[in-house]
Amino acid sequence: MDTSSPSPGGPEAEVDPPSPRVISVGLIDNDPMILGSAGSWLSGHDPSIEVRHVAAGVVGYLALDPSDDVVLLDLELGDGTRFVDNVDRLMRRGDKVLLLSVHARQRFKMDAVRAGAVGYHVKDGDRRSLVRAIRDIVADRYALDQELAFAISRDRTPGRPRLSDRQAEVVKLRGRGVPMKVIAVRMGIKESTAYGYLDRAKAKYRDAGTPVSTVADIQERLREDGGL
Repeated sequence: MDTSSPSPGGPEAEVDPPSPRVISVGLIDNDPMILGSAGSWLSGHDPSIEVRHVAAGVVGYLALDPSDDVVLLDLELGDGTRFVDNVDRLMRRGDKVLLLSVHARQRFKMDAVRAGAVGYHVKDGDRRSLVRAIRDIVADRYALDQELAFAISRDRTPGRPRLSDRQAEVVKLRGRGVPMKVIAVRMGIKESTAYGYLDRAKAKYRDAGTPVSTVADIQERLREDGGL
C-alpha cells in the first residue's frame, strides 16, 4: 500500500463523492506503518470509509470481535499462516475479504479468487482504485479487474472449472475491458444478472482447486514467471 501523499493537481486530486453511509473496514497486515496510517490514508480520499479494526494477524483481528463491511487482508502475514486458510476462516464468519499484495502477477490474482476472496488489490495501486473497490464490494457490485478476467478467459490449465456459455461470455467481455453496464446491454440482461454470472464464475474457480498458500509456493510461482 503506497502511503505517500498525492501531489496537488495529480491524478488523485479528483476526489469521488463520499459514500452515502459509513463503511467499516478491517485491516490485517504485519506492517506496523500500514496499520498505523491506513485509516487516514483511506479517509483522506473518502471520509465515509473508517478503518475500525486493525491487527497483525487473523487471530488478533478476530479477538477484537469485529463486524466490518470489508476486510483488507495481506497475502503474506509472516506468521506461518497460509492465506488460503486465512481467507477461509474470515469467509466462514461472513466477512468479505479483499486480498492485498505487492505481487501483481495474474497467477496470484487467480489464486486469490480460488481461495474465495472477493477480489485482489496490488498494494502499490492508487488509492482511488482501492476506495472504489471497497465501495463496490459493499454495494455487491465488485467486478473482476480486466486483467484477471482476461486471464480466466484464456485459462487452459488442466482441471480448470467449466463455465457456462453465459458465464464465459461475461468473463471474456470483461477481460476485453468492456464495462459491466455495456456487457449487460450487449447480452440483453440486467446488470445485476451480469454480475451474478461473474460471481458464479469466480465461485467455480474458488472451488476448483487449492491455490498457492505458503511463502515457498509463492516464491516458486515467482520463479516460474521469471520474477526470481
